[in-house]
Amino acid sequence: MGQGTDGAINYFVGIGASAGGVRALEEFFAMVRPPSGMAFFVVTHISAGGISLLPQILGRHTALKFVVVQEAEALHADAVYVPPPGSTLEVRDGQVFAKVLTSAEGKKIDTLFSSLAQECKDKAVGIVLSGSGSDGSLGAVEIKRAGGVVLAQEESTAT
Repeated sequence: MGQGTDGAINYFVGIGASAGGVRALEEFFAMVRPPSGMAFFVVTHISAGGISLLPQILGRHTALKFVVVQEAEALHADAVYVPPPGSTLEVRDGQVFAKVLTSAEGKKIDTLFSSLAQECKDKAVGIVLSGSGSDGSLGAVEIKRAGGVVLAQEESTAT
């Protein structure tokens, strides 16, 4: 999964984690070195009104650029996009958007994964870290149907 000389994004990697998944995210991003040829999207279950220190915490472990998505953002390789607390991310039309979900709209990780499946097809990668709920399972199915790849953290290491 490398980056070509043109800086193109080869893979679009969505990562979903419970609030307890920070350690797994640290370990993951410590292994990613630019140029990677990938754009990363991280969604966690941090409540609205909470403060997310995720960019600062994870930024200590990687040289990738962190972007807190407030409005539409263009996509770039070697960037990690995170939503504000209480929001999720949605990828469409070559951009990433922050989206506040109502309880009727669904789950944060499923929303991200579904948008990656629709927009990125076989270039979509979904990674589920930690947690015990079902958020991410429906979106993971969509990524697989689109020809993408889905990975999940080993249950014995999840917190």
